[in-house]
Amino acid sequence: MNRLLVLVTCLGLATLALVAVGPAAADEVTVDVTVVDQDGEPIDERVTLLVEWDDDSKEVETSSGGSALVDVPEGEDIEFTIEHDDYVRNVPLIVEDATIPDGESRLEVDLDVSLAGTADITVEDGGLPVEGVELTATDPEEDRFEEVVETDENGQATLERLEQRNYTVETSKEGYFDTENTVAITAESVSDTLEIETGEVRVDFLVQDDHFETPEPVADASVEIIGDSTITTRSDGTRGIDLAVNTEYDVEVSKDGYDTVTETVSVLEEDEQFNLSIQRTPSLSLTALADEIVAGQSTVVTVTNVYDEPVPNATVGVDGEGQAETDAEGTAIVTLDSPGEQHITASIDGLETELPVQVYDVSELDDEDETDETDDADDADDADDADDADDADDADDDGPGFGPLVAIGAVLGAAAVALSKRRE
Repeated sequence: MNRLLVLVTCLGLATLALVAVGPAAADEVTVDVTVVDQDGEPIDERVTLLVEWDDDSKEVETSSGGSALVDVPEGEDIEFTIEHDDYVRNVPLIVEDATIPDGESRLEVDLDVSLAGTADITVEDGGLPVEGVELTATDPEEDRFEEVVETDENGQATLERLEQRNYTVETSKEGYFDTENTVAITAESVSDTLEIETGEVRVDFLVQDDHFETPEPVADASVEIIGDSTITTRSDGTRGIDLAVNTEYDVEVSKDGYDTVTETVSVLEEDEQFNLSIQRTPSLSLTALADEIVAGQSTVVTVTNVYDEPVPNATVGVDGEGQAETDAEGTAIVTLDSPGEQHITASIDGLETELPVQVYDVSELDDEDETDETDDADDADDADDADDADDADDADDDGPGFGPLVAIGAVLGAAAVALSKRRE
């Protein structure tokens, strides 16, 4: 019984020890931060420091001598910023991989700050305020710093609470030349006026049909500079116009028979040329060796595109019923079985076209030949001997049966055979 009591007591003490110790604490680094002014002298005032790292932060306050001790995780990148009525820092101070140097007990850091200043800037064109001018202020001594503001209806904008020093201020607005200026913030509050001016440059547009390996110029194309004006290209596909500097334009290019194209161009501060490409609206054309044929015969058809180029792999047939695909030369053989008006059709990639052809029945041709022979006989009774001889010659030429269509059929048949042999 005593042994059991001893065992329970030992287990309880071990548990209490574990609870008291808890998980192992992460290693920390003590940072000794001193806030200094432009001359490197400690600020003789209390300053609030915001100290941040990966997933945590803390606020500390310096002593009256501008110093503070803060514990941070070892190896973290630490970011320091300040809050003070008179002093400011444009960008945070970042201490990478916080580690105490060998032989030291703390990591010492100087956080340099500057007296704060504000610049009220007015932008004018010929003495008149300009609204909507973008001002970008950068600090030549600090690459990471950039402050962007925009002028109001009075042409004014304010750069608030920056370190007192010289800044490069760039202006930007559509229709105006960009400017670069130096603004000196040398006091708690300063004012400055910047002048800008409008301008235009010569812009040439070249409209080309880029269907071809070497694009070809397109004459009489309409180039609409949306919101400005419309021009028409000359025989060499070009046309020029004066447009405002530093401005983006939506440009629409159109011409009958071509797909309309819209592009955005950015006009800067020098004369330049923009190449615009359009192509003809896609379509198919279909031709056959004859538009009249005897039922049951075949004919050779050719499919071409809008550029009169052969179209391979197009499906061809009669009244939408496919029979074959065109070869590399855009040709195929189609057989027409039913008399009457039929339509040879071709399609590819959503494009379609058709060609009407007249298909004759053999019996219809026989009846027509008999009627022609009777009419010829009646005409012979009323004519003189010379005319009779001519009529007899004509009758011999017409002959009984299919007449010219038979000859056409023979030609078509021969062409079809030749096409088949060529494919083989």
